[in-house]
Amino acid sequence: MIIIWGSRICGDVDHVPQIGHVATRFFHLWYLPLIPMESFAIISQSGDQIHGARIPLSGKSIITAWLRTVLLLGGATCGIVAAVLFSERDFLGGAFLSGTALAALALYFLTRRAKFFHSASYERARQIGQHLGLNTEAMLLIDVAYGRMTAAEAEQALDQPAG
Repeated sequence: MIIIWGSRICGDVDHVPQIGHVATRFFHLWYLPLIPMESFAIISQSGDQIHGARIPLSGKSIITAWLRTVLLLGGATCGIVAAVLFSERDFLGGAFLSGTALAALALYFLTRRAKFFHSASYERARQIGQHLGLNTEAMLLIDVAYGRMTAAEAEQALDQPAG
């Protein structure tokens, strides 16, 4: 039997427009995230190579990674059992588990697109920016992206001497 284990990045949440997102490195067994090791504010990523900054463990990222795993595994398991039930002519049980599988997969995709999981609040975006050590211009990008300031106001703020 082959055992696949190691670490991988999962649980991407709190996307900040034009900046990055938060994700957590997990110890995994057969690609299933088990033990959270460290969270990151990620500007860019290529495989497991991360450009960003380590942040305190993100509960939202951890719970999201585990939730997505449960939804995918649960959906796949329900789908397989539904197929077995249909082959045994148990149409009611097969239909119920097919619906459950579809619901689990729909919820999985919802965790990828729903604002709660996907987007950072303004306060969280500013916090992520601070963890990344963003300069004034980048922090102003966050203000503009979240409607706290217009592009013209951001330009004016940049033109003013620091003081």
